[in-house]
Amino acid sequence: MRSTSRPGLLVIPLIVIAALAAAPAPARAGDLLKPVRTLVYEVALTVGIVHRTPRAAPSTLVTRGIGRAARAQGVVPGAPGGPSENVSRAGVETRGTIAVDVIAATGDGGLVADIAETAPGRTHAKVRLAVSHDGSVVADPKFANDITEEEVSLARWLARGFYSDHPREAGTGWTVDQSGSGVVAAEHYRVLSAADKRVTLAYSLEQSESATSSALTRAGSLVYDTGFVVPISATYEGQARRQTFEAVDETHTSVVLKLTADSFAKKS
Repeated sequence: MRSTSRPGLLVIPLIVIAALAAAPAPARAGDLLKPVRTLVYEVALTVGIVHRTPRAAPSTLVTRGIGRAARAQGVVPGAPGGPSENVSRAGVETRGTIAVDVIAATGDGGLVADIAETAPGRTHAKVRLAVSHDGSVVADPKFANDITEEEVSLARWLARGFYSDHPREAGTGWTVDQSGSGVVAAEHYRVLSAADKRVTLAYSLEQSESATSSALTRAGSLVYDTGFVVPISATYEGQARRQTFEAVDETHTSVVLKLTADSFAKKS
């Protein structure tokens, strides 16, 4: 979706992008900014969540050293009366769509887009996003709960600079590192094959944040159209872990995305 190869995109100043991202998604036919491109993806996903909390158990006195007083008292793993857990599980398995309305392109290579997911157990309201040239995604914080993991992943791959001048030869690759401020965040891409304007990539993500004791890993593949500058399909599985003083949450996610409609493709 580079402005030089997609003449239908409206280019707007950078100063406007923050206001557009914070503005509510258009709800009336008379709204000033109407979509210049519409994309629809099928989505199939499975999410499993395990929530673990400690269960109160009798303490076991532990003596460390010989001929000395006990220096520690607590629960010994594996000892009689030792620790146990309360475990709760939740999950969803569903299919639906993610619709993306591209509202505008910014002069610095960014995008403004409205995105909405519709799937049983996963439906969320439409949210306006600002996607920078390098794939950074910004939205009004008050709509954070309306944006799913798979929507953010898709929005990053829709960035106009996602592929840019990266190589097409099998075996070559690159890393997008957005680490900083106590957060490690790096995406890795490796070319598996290329034919015409379609490139198949291996994809992985590693992300961690010390402040929240959270970590995320992800691995999968992506088919990208360098002509229309969009992902055609993507498949990945992810593992996330977040630990607090009282609990540990572990989440396994499996996502399959497939492009089913593109208003630009109809015009070509």
